[in-house]
Amino acid sequence: MEELISSEEFIDVARKGIFTNEKLEIINCKKYFVTLHDCKKLRPIYINDNQKNYLGFQNNLFRGIDNSYYFTTVHPSKIVSLVDSLIHISSGKPDFLNSDYRLKNSLGKYEYFIGSTKVFFINDKSTYALSVLKKTQDKALKKSKKLSGFSKITSREREIITLFISGMQTKEIAAHLFLSEHTIKSHIKSIYKKFGVNNIRELFAITDFLKLDDPTET
Repeated sequence: MEELISSEEFIDVARKGIFTNEKLEIINCKKYFVTLHDCKKLRPIYINDNQKNYLGFQNNLFRGIDNSYYFTTVHPSKIVSLVDSLIHISSGKPDFLNSDYRLKNSLGKYEYFIGSTKVFFINDKSTYALSVLKKTQDKALKKSKKLSGFSKITSREREIITLFISGMQTKEIAAHLFLSEHTIKSHIKSIYKKFGVNNIRELFAITDFLKLDDPTET
């Protein structure tokens, strides 16, 4: 994948935004199931023939579709893997994200996949991402780590997250909750660790998907 997305031919197509079946034939490999994503709009742009036939779609190219597409193709048990991937794409992570999925085929049957997603950059900005998957028979796949701490978030940490991503500083949160700054910093450190993130931008990406800042959501 690294070789493909760094090729002059592919970069030229991506930079010009000329996404046609003819232009994107370069990623229409027969061994894997490939999806090209728009990082900014967080939606699929193109799927190769394998993916198209598997899902029972008529076209390789998508027009006017949003990220609801992703949620209609993945098994509910793998929503964590899906959200993990969407966060990776929208955050512009430079490394590879390896994960597993259960995707629904054109007959309504779910099958297991493993794969990798890689964001690539144009003019130093995360622009597009590629996901390359292959089928697997292994049903006991490794659990996605990124959001594995979600169920461990306490009610106090949830409250702090809401205030933190709203723009409050630790001192303001401490005053609002009648706690010490040291306590708030300890909670934030714990929150980062549970979600596997390093800064507020990554935390916001997760809470945006999970609507964790909305007290009516569970």
